[in-house]
This record gives sequence, C-alpha cells and structure tokens, in this order.
Amino acid sequence: MFSALVLCAAEVDRKSEKRGPFSNSGYFYTIQIFSAKGPESTKRFVSKLPAGMKENVMVFQSGKYYAVRYGYEHNLTRLKKILYKIKERGYKDSFLVKMKKSRLKEMIKFFEKGSVVEKKKIVKTRITKNIQKNFNKPKNRKKTIFFLNRAHDFYRKGAFGKSLEFYLKAYNSGAKEEKTLANIAFLCGKTSNDKLFEKLLFNSKDKERLLYAYGAGAIESGFLENAKKILIKYRHTTYSGFCDLLLGLISEKEKDLPKALYFYKAAYKKDISNPFFIYSYARALDMAGDLEKALKIYKKCLSSADNRVVEYAQLRIQQIYLYKMNRNRLNSNTRSNDAKR
Repeated sequence: MFSALVLCAAEVDRKSEKRGPFSNSGYFYTIQIFSAKGPESTKRFVSKLPAGMKENVMVFQSGKYYAVRYGYEHNLTRLKKILYKIKERGYKDSFLVKMKKSRLKEMIKFFEKGSVVEKKKIVKTRITKNIQKNFNKPKNRKKTIFFLNRAHDFYRKGAFGKSLEFYLKAYNSGAKEEKTLANIAFLCGKTSNDKLFEKLLFNSKDKERLLYAYGAGAIESGFLENAKKILIKYRHTTYSGFCDLLLGLISEKEKDLPKALYFYKAAYKKDISNPFFIYSYARALDMAGDLEKALKIYKKCLSSADNRVVEYAQLRIQQIYLYKMNRNRLNSNTRSNDAKR
C-alpha cells in the first residue's frame, strides 16, 4: 500500500551539513527556461512565473542577452527529473546548464518596483547569504554542527521533543538551510506543536514544503485532526498538490473514501506528471470500484522514474486483468449453463 513519502530528520546528511552546500566543487547545475534580448521581456517573463518557481529563478546577462535559469543542484540525476516536470508545465525548450559558482555574484535580480539592477551591483542568492553569514565564522560553525548532531541523535532515539529543541538551537545559531527548516516543521507535526509551526510558516517563503513536512510528521504520529486542520487552513497558499495528497491520505485513514478520492484527484489535476499523485488517484479509483478508469491511470505510472511506483502499478494492473479475465470466464460459463437449460 502506498504511503506518503516523508521528509524526516533521520534522512539528514550530516556530512553535507558540516561542509555546507557550496563545498562540493566549483560548479553546479541549473535549468535554463528562457532567454531574450533586452531586460524588459525577461522581466515580464519572470513576473508571470508561478510563485513557487519565481522564488528559485536566477537571471544572468551575457552580452545583449538575458538568461532565466531555475534551480541549483549538484546532483544531475535529480535535476533531470525536475527538468522533466518543468517541460510538463509548458516550458518545452528548457535545457540543463553547468555553471561556475563564481558566476552567482553576476546574478541579476528583478524587483517589484524599478528596473533591473545595474550589472556591476553584486546581488547574491539567499543560499549564498546564508552560507556566508552562518558558516564563515569557525566558532559559529562548530556550535551549529554540535546542535545538528545532537538533534539527529535525539531523533534516532525517538526523543522528538529534544530533537526539535536542538534543531531550533541549530537554526538560531546559523543553520538556516531549507533542510533544517523542513526538519523543524516535521518535528512540529510529530510533537503536535502547532503554534511553533504556524510561527515558522508565517516567516517562510517556501510554505508548501513546510506544510508537507509538518503534515507528514503529524500523520506519522497519529495527529490526524491537527494535520487536517492546518492543511485545510493553508491549502489555498499552495499550488503543487502536496497538501491535497496528505489530505487524501488522512481521509483514507479515517475511512472516508469519497473525500480521499476528492483530494487525490485534486492533487493529480494540479500536477499530472507527479508519479505519486498519479498512483494515489489510481488507487482511490480502484478502491471506489471504478476499475476501468483506475486501470487507465495506473498505466500512466509505468513511465515514472520512481521504481517503487512502477512496481506497485504493474502488480495492480496484472491483478485487475486477472480479475477481469476470471470474471469474463465465470460470466461465459453462466451463460452457457443457462443456454443448456
């Protein structure tokens, strides 16, 4: 049975936290989604991007041309999956680009008011600021790593309250990466600390990720009412369908299959390329008895990059075909017996 993937503290890569994300090499990978001659058309393009994408784009100038690039990754395989989703969203001409990290200082930022920042002005990404502010001082870095290690150890022991306490200390001492925030949100869900989570959410630009982490933690600990209340309250602030996925899972656990089908379908409609949304919707249709439609949706899972989804879908497709074959054989025998009478 499919269950929601959770972003949890146990999955923290402590080595990467010690080094910081800028220490792997002098290069990173990104996705170019647009280029144009002149700043105004580029500015218009950026302004029309969905909120979740707009926060993660970078603009670079090369001669008279401006390039809009999305994302920052060292893992090329992971970025290829993101590229596939971006193309599914309609940006068909997007492609992968390898860049030197030193070029981040050339990034151009568009503001709500005014024109493009002058080329000579250095505008750094949020990630760059966090790394420089929080990891350049040896004492601060040593203290932060100690807090992160303690948080990780307490999580492994099942002491989620203490783990949350040390993640907060790590965050306040400089570990302000998205992974740390997601772990705090996850632990808020596991410990039913809704007030702290809402405060965290209010100050965050990546609300969708934090809502998903919180909901996954709350569901894992059995706080279904808490999760449902928070997810429904902030569902309107999301766009990608992950809140709907969790609300569908909650409804399924509460044995409310019509509502589960409603939320799984809503998640699927928001992103028809997401393998987990596809599989969840197919399962909901399957449980509702609509085998023909479920079979059609299950088949869409077979092109997924996630092997687990492919395996689950293949197994269920085989079972449905076997069920239909046996049913047809039974009906045929029944008709034959009736004819003999």
